[in-house]
Amino acid sequence: MASIKKEAWLANGRSHQCEKCPFGDGRCTLELHRVCGNNFVEGFIKGVRFIKKRMKEDKK
Repeated sequence: MASIKKEAWLANGRSHQCEKCPFGDGRCTLELHRVCGNNFVEGFIKGVRFIKKRMKEDKK
């Protein structure tokens, strides 16, 4: 799982999520930035698990 988490953090760094953020007008604190990043990583990992599960089901 560590490699998926590493890839998730790399993707988080390349994402442009702050452009779409409702708090993007300069009110982003370090704490809020961490929360957003952690949520992105969690969703990324869930997405990877979903795709892997779907691929296994399709092979059957």
